[in-house]
Amino acid sequence: MIGVFDSGFGGLTILKQFINVKTSENHNEGAETFPRLQIQHQHQHYGRIGVIGTKATIESWVYEIEINKLKKGIEIYSYACPLLVPLIEEGWIKKAETKMILKKYLRPLKEKRIDTLILGCTHYPFLIDDIKEIMGKNCQVLDSPKIVAEKLKDYLNRHPKIESKLSKNKKRIYYTTDDPQKFKRFSREFFGEGVEGVERVGLS
Repeated sequence: MIGVFDSGFGGLTILKQFINVKTSENHNEGAETFPRLQIQHQHQHYGRIGVIGTKATIESWVYEIEINKLKKGIEIYSYACPLLVPLIEEGWIKKAETKMILKKYLRPLKEKRIDTLILGCTHYPFLIDDIKEIMGKNCQVLDSPKIVAEKLKDYLNRHPKIESKLSKNKKRIYYTTDDPQKFKRFSREFFGEGVEGVERVGLS
């Protein structure tokens, strides 16, 4: 079984790519581990990197620290986007107001002429199409969930003993600390199909 644990609906973006890449294993969605694998993904090809994330993530300087470990001299511009997560959680992904706020957040990074944008929050891939449109063809927006899923597939291919221990009945189990019905509604819109077996759990 492969588990995905996240602070909100953002974990579904990772889970969806896991399903696309490895369709046979069981998945357990814990609806915060967000691997920094997108930093390593072809970082050597870029020179002006933008990062968007929550206020806490941006103020932690974690991306600057990790990128500089991999390669010195890269220009990094980070910008907090505190309104995006609550807008996504409320299902405002397709709203004009959300796109207007997104444009405002991304404007400073466009003005810096970045060539790469890292989505430093698992929620942001819900908006990736709008982000790509706003940033334009001269900026590569890294699809973080897809990168993580590809790295998982590569890891399992290189560790067949671990891969062989994963159950193969395609079972998916969902846990949430929020309202299960809200989780089901959001998941249905995202996956295009209903999800069953959503269980509410508490954290102690």
